Amino acid sequence: MTRFAFCSTLALVQGLTFADHPSWNFLGYWDLQDRLGSATPTGAGVVIGQVEAGNGQQYLPNTNEAQFENLIITPMSGAGTTLNHANTVGKYNYGSDWSIAPGISETKVWNAIEFIQGGFLRLGGGSPLPNPGCEVINQSWVAGSGSAAFEREILRRQDYQTVRDDVLSVVGMPNGGGSLSDTLMWAGWNSISVGTRDESHESGETSSSSDGAGRQKPFMVAPGSLVSWSVPMVTASVAVLIETIETDPNLSADADAKKPEVLKAVLGASATHSRLGAVNWSNAPVSSGPDRGFSSKPLDPVVGTGTCNIDRAHRVMTGGRFDGEIAPFGPAAPASGWGSVPLAFGQSRWFRFDLSETADSFSFLTTWNRDVRVGFSQVFAPNLSVTMFRETNGELSPMRGEAGAAFYSAGNVASDAPVDNVEHLYIEDLTAGTYWVQISRQDTAPTEPSAWPFAVAWLHPESIPNFDPADINQDGLVDFQDLLLLLGDYGAVGGPSDVNGDGLVDFQDLVALLAVWS
Repeated sequence: MTRFAFCSTLALVQGLTFADHPSWNFLGYWDLQDRLGSATPTGAGVVIGQVEAGNGQQYLPNTNEAQFENLIITPMSGAGTTLNHANTVGKYNYGSDWSIAPGISETKVWNAIEFIQGGFLRLGGGSPLPNPGCEVINQSWVAGSGSAAFEREILRRQDYQTVRDDVLSVVGMPNGGGSLSDTLMWAGWNSISVGTRDESHESGETSSSSDGAGRQKPFMVAPGSLVSWSVPMVTASVAVLIETIETDPNLSADADAKKPEVLKAVLGASATHSRLGAVNWSNAPVSSGPDRGFSSKPLDPVVGTGTCNIDRAHRVMTGGRFDGEIAPFGPAAPASGWGSVPLAFGQSRWFRFDLSETADSFSFLTTWNRDVRVGFSQVFAPNLSVTMFRETNGELSPMRGEAGAAFYSAGNVASDAPVDNVEHLYIEDLTAGTYWVQISRQDTAPTEPSAWPFAVAWLHPESIPNFDPADINQDGLVDFQDLLLLLGDYGAVGGPSDVNGDGLVDFQDLVALLAVWS
């Protein structure tokens, strides 16, 4: 029998009501509003899918919920009743008071068992059913079937559907104490796997029972005390990007802008690369010798790329498309942007970056889908490597090694993860100059088409202070002034004093503040 479990424990949230959005600060939503004002996108007109591990026909959001007044709720698994979990997921996804995407117009909701069986993915049958119009699918559930073969097929079907329909799924990691042996749906390739910003989720690598053992999960994190609430914040961010694309005259004319791999690259490159407390974000680059700055693991082992940040993601998406050059000659890329580059085996693409001043951070990420064939018995996983060079007087010198370390303070300047379908450079304090980033296809997989599309995205913002969340007054110190502010807000819902981003100012925030006392 299939075992299903929510990514959340509902008892923890029963009785709580929030008047506003305590997670917006961590999601960068206030920054987006400050920058765009009344033009801030809301996910208007976007149709999403929602998959819930309900109890039989108890799987739907509450149609009488005040926050869903203008929302169409379409049952995809037959007539049903309200599930509290679905309702809370919905509030974070499209609720008028909680979500950063309250303009989402419709949610099409499946019971999870029906979704993987006859209702959509059709486990054990033919190809998945046609997409009913979803532009992104939220999956705040985890499960195990007891059969590695069944789970592999389900994940292959989801990855196949992602490419066929150009519809991204956002999936949840198990909560803390859960098991990574249950691989649905977090262990897929073409989805975005999400954990919690407070790092209470399970993280790790896919096992030998999965296709592609050793892949890092999650891809990113978001605020929320439970994974179930973090996932819809990322889904809502995707909806904001989709509306941005659909209403921009240049982006709307580009068929690649809404591709799942492009949206994933944009969100990953723009994530806030940070950890809680005194722990630094790291993808474990070599620290000395000829391979200094090289990483074979593209992501931080706990938070992936970091915390979803919709303001930074919007900057990347609207920075424009730039697909680089076939050789290291040509104009510079914008400070933020994205591309979609088809590459066959042995081909490369080069991206030039001109920095007029030291960049406090430089983020470059490429990701791609795996190729799942009809019948689901054949899968092909392309592979890339990414390397940075510095140009001096027309000559290129690799940044990998001791010589390159003189031009940055931390991070990785080369990425080659043989099993992951993501490569990532994240560099701190990159000095002024001209740099080239080369992406090269390494595999000989017979993908169809042979020139497989690889999405790229990047961001090198101007130097801005990077304050610890515990530095509530942002004066560069975590001290008595911050403690007074936290105590003054004690018991409040969210706000700057919500240091761990779980929605309440409480003892956990006090502990987090004291842990990084200056």
